[in-house]
Amino acid sequence: MASDDKHLILPRLGRSIAFTPVGKPIHPIVPEPVDDRPEHARNLIERLHSALRGSSERLDAQSEVLPRDRRGLLLVLRPRDGSEIDLSFFRGTSHKIELLAASGRGRRQRVRVFVPERRVSKITEAIAQYGDWEEGERKPRFTDFFEQLGDINLAAVSRFWNGPEDASMPSKKDVADWEVWIRPAVAEDVKRVAPEFDVSVDPHATSFSRVVVMQMRARFANLERLLIATASVIELRPASELTVPPMSMTPVQRRNLASALAGRIVPAPEGAPLTTIFDTGVRYQHVMLSASLPEARAHTLLPAWQKDDTDGHGTQMAGAALFGDLEKLIRRTDPIVLQTALESVTVLGASGSRRFNPSHQLREAIRRVERTPGRRIYSLSLGMPNNRNDGLPTEFSSTIDQLAFGDDTHKRLFCVAAGNLAESGDLVVGDYIGTNDATGIQTPGQAANALTVGAYTEKTDAEWGERAHAPRGDLCPSSRTAIAWRTHLAHKPDIVMEGGNRVVEADGVSTRMAESLCVLTTHNEIPGRPFAAAAETSIANAAAAGMATRVAALYPELWPETIRGLMVHSARWTPAMLNRWEGSTRAAAQDILRRFGWGVPSEERMRRSVDNVLTLIEQDRLSPFTQRPGGKPTYDKMNFYRLPWPREALDSIASEKVKLRITLSYFAEPFPSAITFGSEQDYFSHGLTFDVCEPDDDDNEAIARINGRHRKAGYAPGAKRRRNRWILGSDARAVGTLRQDVWEGAAGDLATMNRISVIPERGWWSSFRTGKDADETVRYSLIVSIEAPEAVVDLLTETSLAIAQLRASVEV
Repeated sequence: MASDDKHLILPRLGRSIAFTPVGKPIHPIVPEPVDDRPEHARNLIERLHSALRGSSERLDAQSEVLPRDRRGLLLVLRPRDGSEIDLSFFRGTSHKIELLAASGRGRRQRVRVFVPERRVSKITEAIAQYGDWEEGERKPRFTDFFEQLGDINLAAVSRFWNGPEDASMPSKKDVADWEVWIRPAVAEDVKRVAPEFDVSVDPHATSFSRVVVMQMRARFANLERLLIATASVIELRPASELTVPPMSMTPVQRRNLASALAGRIVPAPEGAPLTTIFDTGVRYQHVMLSASLPEARAHTLLPAWQKDDTDGHGTQMAGAALFGDLEKLIRRTDPIVLQTALESVTVLGASGSRRFNPSHQLREAIRRVERTPGRRIYSLSLGMPNNRNDGLPTEFSSTIDQLAFGDDTHKRLFCVAAGNLAESGDLVVGDYIGTNDATGIQTPGQAANALTVGAYTEKTDAEWGERAHAPRGDLCPSSRTAIAWRTHLAHKPDIVMEGGNRVVEADGVSTRMAESLCVLTTHNEIPGRPFAAAAETSIANAAAAGMATRVAALYPELWPETIRGLMVHSARWTPAMLNRWEGSTRAAAQDILRRFGWGVPSEERMRRSVDNVLTLIEQDRLSPFTQRPGGKPTYDKMNFYRLPWPREALDSIASEKVKLRITLSYFAEPFPSAITFGSEQDYFSHGLTFDVCEPDDDDNEAIARINGRHRKAGYAPGAKRRRNRWILGSDARAVGTLRQDVWEGAAGDLATMNRISVIPERGWWSSFRTGKDADETVRYSLIVSIEAPEAVVDLLTETSLAIAQLRASVEV
């Protein structure tokens, strides 16, 4: 391969086109009419008034702490037999009924709501009008909702519990730590009066759209009284806290080796991108780290917490981020030229230090480091093993999503660990790989905007003839997966990195960690123990964060969304991973994704294109929704690309098999309340997906395939002439904020498939936003690669010339 060039970054070639999705619109649920409407209306009014009478003591309690306009009833609604309550009803605002949570479907559906006390008479009046309505007359407001509604009852606070499946609600008598999801309208009232109810509230609340999350400590009886008196609760969960993964290894080399390695280090220049380690601190005095981490960049959230790492975990992460596996450097003698540097914040104090709100920890750590400008990739290898592992968002994972989304110009890339099996010290041979599949990725690994890193291993050569537990190239024995997730808001993990292996004991059943099968990194106990052997997903994640930072150094113009996309775009499955691909179905492909992500990233593939592998990068913006005054948000634009394509080169090898890989990476604003009321698709502010034209489509055919408005203008798509050759396909890849798929087929077909569209999908902005915010543009990165067999064709030269001509025409 004669050429070795950086990837080709395109000059925003997209054409913005008015957009309407193709397909049938989603209609609201229309129930069967009731047999006796007046009787049904009288029953609803009686149930509502009965709930009001039952709330008299609650309303009295509220009158002591809330002004009248914030008092109300916490109710649970049930559907009429044979019907279901349409949750889209609550997206309107004229009725003033606030949806808090929803669960179940059909007759098992339960919908918890807040009804303002002052609105009860208005709702009673509306029900009466519905009961008096005669066929042929104008239908009263809310008729469909009243016909769906079957029963109204007071909601018990205990019914708002939503902990992990294996966690029961704390005993009513015991003092416990709680995570309480609160209605924003009364959040300040809750803080103000909590001491009167003997409830301790952490002052650092986390605010999202339509929900405020607070950490509290109290007996349930006291907490219940507070939540009733403030009519505030949306959801109760167990409190969260960060913990260090359990595996911490011993050093394997002596300090003279550390000195020799340090002598080869050429530090990164001033202003180089930083890998910011949120952990137990970093021993910045370490001979191999000191030039990359001056004391001024070592921070701690509390003065009582050591910024130079008494635990050891953070120093291990720093070494992995800066150097990767040190074993590879030991075998060489050339200079170690660094392009990146380090930054550290102690977010977890020594064992026994006081609890701290994790979301506040993270926000405060961000504020601390961002006082100083600079490009950063954030590494968080701490987890929450006692929190959710079912794929649903938590306060902490949603906080990461929110901080990643940031504002219009300031986005952040977080690398987070998938988490380890809780009992990894006792893994037995029979558990592999079933236990991994049965144990879901832990919080915050479900954060959709983050890069979630699992662990695999290439380390199988154990000392003294010991037998390695996992085969070469397969899953690290303790790495969690998303196979058993209840809800897949994103394909996780995104990638896997080296996490070490385990050794099978002589009994052939039990296993243990061995230094020879771990990642060599830096140790905090200097000068006597400069090296540590570390393992599992924490070290894998730190190495991934370091790799992402090196990409940021090579391509300073790339957005965080793009760097995340490139990490995944460069990943490939190992032969051992592909051996676990059972069958040829897309469900099997998704199982591979939920275990290994897209595989192991390659730093070379991330950094460079070569003759037979062409990579194009487009960073662009799109307006997904718009809103007329007084109307509801509607779809606005799609972007259409006719990419510069090596058509002649592809035609010259028309019968050869080639691959097209497309990655679309963007960040979305989270809406965690959507999960609470059973509307997972509305967790994201918006969705984006891509579509690729059929071979020989012209522009109009390519657009008409996915744009209903284009069809209305008289254009029609041609017939599909090729079977679908995508690994996932449009439905399976339409998950999360990182969409990737791979097409494989003849080069002659691919030669004309250069028309690619980026299309908006619904999200909570399309349901809840009003005014000018509905017209907000969003960023995304589109990465496109063509891969041909080696030494067959030069894809770069033709495309580079075409892009140069495009740039020249733009400049003119």
